[in-house]
Amino acid sequence: MSITDDLLAFSRTRPSWQQDLIRRVATQVEIAERDIDEVIANLKADNGLEGSSSAVPLGPEHLAQGRSITFPITRVLSLKNVENANQLASGQELRLAPSGITVVFGYNGSGKTGYARICKQVCRTRHDSPEPVLGNVYGSTAATSPPKATIVYSVGSVAE
Repeated sequence: MSITDDLLAFSRTRPSWQQDLIRRVATQVEIAERDIDEVIANLKADNGLEGSSSAVPLGPEHLAQGRSITFPITRVLSLKNVENANQLASGQELRLAPSGITVVFGYNGSGKTGYARICKQVCRTRHDSPEPVLGNVYGSTAATSPPKATIVYSVGSVAE
């Protein structure tokens, strides 16, 4: 069974107002205030509180099977102001290419893995055993302060 089949099967088990909401989430880039008002009206109608439901359930025609859907690209441009993470030096900035490939190289212990762990957490990579961003065990705030970093990113087109 494909992910599309799983989603359709799950949707069919939900009340009609939830099926309508799932359709909206699956087909729209963002949910507008008008959508929220319509979902609330459908919820009320389904529970006999007022009006009639205008819910449209999720169907195969709503999913991206063979359709071309485009979303704006989100690019991570740099990581900076890292605190309490993998003993990374403060005041450093790792700049990433807005397009193409960025190669990070350096000596053992120079911070490559620490920055990679931050990127994996920010970009929500899929991995069987995710690597956590570790606190700086040598720092004075290791036990009390969580790891932090400033992530600079862009959404949409970037001058290539």
